[in-house]
Parts: sequence; structure tokens; C-alpha cells
Amino acid sequence: MLLVNLEQGRIVPDDEIKHELASRNPYAEWLEKNQITLDALPEPPRVYGFDPKSIIARQRAFGYTEEDLRLLLAPMAMAGEEPVGSMGTDTPLACLSDKPQTLFHYFKQLFAQVTNPAIDPIREELVMSLTSYIGTSATFSKRHRSTATR
Repeated sequence: MLLVNLEQGRIVPDDEIKHELASRNPYAEWLEKNQITLDALPEPPRVYGFDPKSIIARQRAFGYTEEDLRLLLAPMAMAGEEPVGSMGTDTPLACLSDKPQTLFHYFKQLFAQVTNPAIDPIREELVMSLTSYIGTSATFSKRHRSTATR
């Protein structure tokens, strides 16, 4: 994190910000009093088993498509891999689609796009520069040529 404190006229380092926030409240005490672990939970009243006869109906009810099964769930189940997908989407809006849609597709929000190239010069200083040249490009070219020929 980066904090510029204009009143004190200084840049506050990451460790100091985190220490200040962590010491504001007794978080450890709250966690100890309120945390519920899995082994402290009671046994469920009944356990639902796997019914292969109803799997297609349940997949449809929860909006899983053949593509979801093939591209998302299969890699996770077979190799423990995270699914890989593209940043963009060409899926039509549910209200404009000719295909039947589940209710939650009508309320889907698109995510914010990332910037490329990166715009964080502090964390990504290896790939970004804030260097700015003052003056016309002719001035820079003339100065650059004169130092290159020396």
C-alpha cells in the first residue's frame, strides 16, 4: 500500500499503515470469541447422496452448460487445475439471446477490464517508466545525436 499524508508531508510506508489498521481494534480477541470451526459444528440432520439419475436435471436447474462442464469443471476435477479463460466475453446479453436463460443470467455484471500496459509505476517499475522529456522532439533529437557522435 502507498499512503501520502499531506498534513505531515510524508509518504507512510506499507508496514506502518498495516500496523496502524491492525492495532485499531482487538481483532484477535474477536476472532477467538466468535470463530466457529468445522469440528465444532453439529452433525447434519441428513446427508444427501449422489443420484446419477437426476444429475442432468440438477445441472440444468443450476445453470451449468456443456461448456461449463468441459472447460471449467473437468480440469478442476481431473487435475486440480484452475480453469483458464479469456479476459473478454462474447456472450450475448440474456435479454437479447434466442436461447433459454436461467434467471441469474439476467442479472450478471461484467467485470472491469484491466489496463495494458500497466499503470502502476511503483510496483511495476521493470516494465514502466515515468520519464518525461521537456521540449520539442527536435530538441531531443538534436541533443541525442550530438551525444551519440562524441
